[in-house]
Amino acid sequence: MPLIPPPLDGKLSPPPVFPDGTSYKILQTEEELTVTFVVPTAFKKELDIIWTAEQLTLFVGGEVEARVKVGVRLGGGVEGRLFAPIDEAVWQVESDPRLGLKIVTVHLDKRTPAHWPLLIKSGLSTPLPVPEDAALQDADPYSIHLLAEACLPFPRGAKRAARWFEAAAARGCVASHMKLAAWRREGLAEAGVEADAGMAFKHVVAAAEGGHHESAFMAALWYAEGSAPLERVDRVEAIRWCERTLEILDGQRGKETYPALYSVAAHHLGVFYAEGSGMLGVGNDAPTADSTSARPIPPDPTRAAAVWRVAASLGHTEAMYNLAQLLLNGFGGPQDCQLAISLIRTARQLDPAIAMPPQLAELDDSQLDILVVHEAETRKRENLPADKAIPIANLVEDTLRIVALAGGKEAVDA
Repeated sequence: MPLIPPPLDGKLSPPPVFPDGTSYKILQTEEELTVTFVVPTAFKKELDIIWTAEQLTLFVGGEVEARVKVGVRLGGGVEGRLFAPIDEAVWQVESDPRLGLKIVTVHLDKRTPAHWPLLIKSGLSTPLPVPEDAALQDADPYSIHLLAEACLPFPRGAKRAARWFEAAAARGCVASHMKLAAWRREGLAEAGVEADAGMAFKHVVAAAEGGHHESAFMAALWYAEGSAPLERVDRVEAIRWCERTLEILDGQRGKETYPALYSVAAHHLGVFYAEGSGMLGVGNDAPTADSTSARPIPPDPTRAAAVWRVAASLGHTEAMYNLAQLLLNGFGGPQDCQLAISLIRTARQLDPAIAMPPQLAELDDSQLDILVVHEAETRKRENLPADKAIPIANLVEDTLRIVALAGGKEAVDA
């Protein structure tokens, strides 16, 4: 009989309550413990906090089972008691507009500084400390994940942790999928886990499907590079997972600003759009094609420009540079040399390693301003429509001619 059998009803756990895939959150220091979980929208102030020498339990009014139970680590001769008495508990309830949920946060101050080794979610009838052979039929996946984490610091704990991570992942725990993906990529001898690219990839995709943004982006890069166990680059899947990364992060926006990954993912998505079936990076000779047929994926500069604008607005210098290239040539939208040159200047200020685009390499800073004015005057004089691009080579040539007629660079600067 396996250490932890599947749930009795045969169903996977419901979708994660929080965007990172956890059903509750914990934060512990030597001085305090913070627990956060979701309550019914009708919840008022019915919350009971009960602690004994063995454990601490949190009850939401009207519910039979406890929401959270705190206790010590797995057996091994350790008493089933808290390591320090609780001095004071303060809690608050608030609505999260991003998730449409009502959230309760409980802050517990410890009278004596200490670390409590484990927090286990509600509904767990298994006694504390948890027996090594506990079936954990009523444990939720994230709590099993925490039990596995609690094993790691102890001798021979990694092998037990691996079994419990597998059990939690089988029940849909995103955090366990992430842990196992990392272990499977390199292997972990002390846990009895061998390197297996196929299993690592499956865990990454499972975590991504569970709503984990970093895993979604990892899946995008995996498909874009055609890394093992994949046999070829698949830009359709790379684009799909990169788009999914942005969707997940969009859903998590609120009081916090965009994370750095947002601009990175947007930049990569722009590259995928711009290149179509082109290769990602240098030296990758894997074939690229649509995942459903041999039909190549056409470049889409319009969509590339759209996502590069987002990434550029968040300070991504490569996206600024790439967007500027499109704007200089009128690809993916109207030609706009003024904005293009502004983006290039900003990108080079933020990253001095960025070179001037080859088309503009002959011009100095003041001559770039002349080019901008010349483009605007040419459009007005010739009544050019917005979608009509002037070849950038012509604009550069005209700019150099204007400078020469004015008596050279020194005369223009004067």
